[in-house]
Amino acid sequence: MWDEGGYWLCAKRLDGGTFALPTVDDSSSTRVALSPARMHLLLAGIDVKSARFRKRIAQ
Repeated sequence: MWDEGGYWLCAKRLDGGTFALPTVDDSSSTRVALSPARMHLLLAGIDVKSARFRKRIAQ
């Protein structure tokens, strides 16, 4: 991950299973852009493809 000061690298090893990596539209692309929320879900082991997002109603 790149920020203004340089590259940022993290590593996580799962006890079991694998990460659910997001799909890329362009097969020649080697990068995937993730929002901080999606990155958090990825590292938590949550597959966003099977997750259901509920509508929030403002009061």
